[in-house]
Amino acid sequence: MTPLDQYFIERYGLNAYVEHRLSLWAEWYSQNDYQHLNYPRESIESRHLKNGGVVDAYHGPKTLPCNPSAEEVESIIGILMRADEKIAKSLCYHYLNQNEQIAKAKASGVSLAQFKMNVNYARFWLKGWFHAKYDKLPKK
Repeated sequence: MTPLDQYFIERYGLNAYVEHRLSLWAEWYSQNDYQHLNYPRESIESRHLKNGGVVDAYHGPKTLPCNPSAEEVESIIGILMRADEKIAKSLCYHYLNQNEQIAKAKASGVSLAQFKMNVNYARFWLKGWFHAKYDKLPKK
């Protein structure tokens, strides 16, 4: 957690911080119609085997896109997925799909009321995760 994150929490509160991080994650995740944090559908190993590395003949070596903040949220959601898959799926459908909530609920296999509760449970879970990290920081 950076000093900027700490400032954001102190200024706007933990609920706003969690919502902000989830929005950034969803934006990063869904860019350019790629899946898994904007990485291409082809694995790094496959690209190395086919192309001899991540090198463009015209522009030289390319680095993979990186967003540590979004990747952290992605890994936290992965942990939540192992703890409670339905809650994690509801959270993902909520932030990553543009459909109406009833369609998102149907896609995640729960009722609309349960879908809303699952999204709130996931936010509370993330809030607890970030609160634990925030509490470990030195206070001014």
